[in-house]
Amino acid sequence: LTRYVSALWQRWPEILLTTVAVILLTAVAVWAYRALTPPVYEAAATAAIVRVSTDVRFDERFTTSSEEQNLDVNSRRTALIALVKSGSIAQQVIDELGDALPEDLRDPAALLETVEGEMATADGRGGQSDLINIIVSTDSPETSAAIANAWAGAYVRQVNRVYGQVPDEMLGSVETELA
Repeated sequence: LTRYVSALWQRWPEILLTTVAVILLTAVAVWAYRALTPPVYEAAATAAIVRVSTDVRFDERFTTSSEEQNLDVNSRRTALIALVKSGSIAQQVIDELGDALPEDLRDPAALLETVEGEMATADGRGGQSDLINIIVSTDSPETSAAIANAWAGAYVRQVNRVYGQVPDEMLGSVETELA
């Protein structure tokens, strides 16, 4: 052990100089990276998944009930997350925001690159819940917030269009049975 302590004692100036040089080079590299890289701002909007069920009663003796008990909840959640990154939603957001978007984000493919979707819980952490976070990252906080809000609105309309419509033939069948 004496040999090691002796070597450290004899070489302490080189060790100190090397440590200081590494710290200074790291500080300069971090400063240069921050100076050359624009900041990224995130904004998030949250949409809730609402369970749909119908209960049709023509007579107390006959009940028709449609509940989502038999559906695989995880598959539906996965599908809803996948719908977040939809090109049609991107186009709706571009149409809605128009000139408020920077020129480079007026292309649906470029706009899709700024958006992510994930399941979230009420406290904001990832998890399995009925909340979907739509997260937008751009170089402007105002742009991120505007896109996140417009995206959430377009997303809700798209999901309602896909999952919320009653097919005409089903409605006609119920009307026929009622008659």
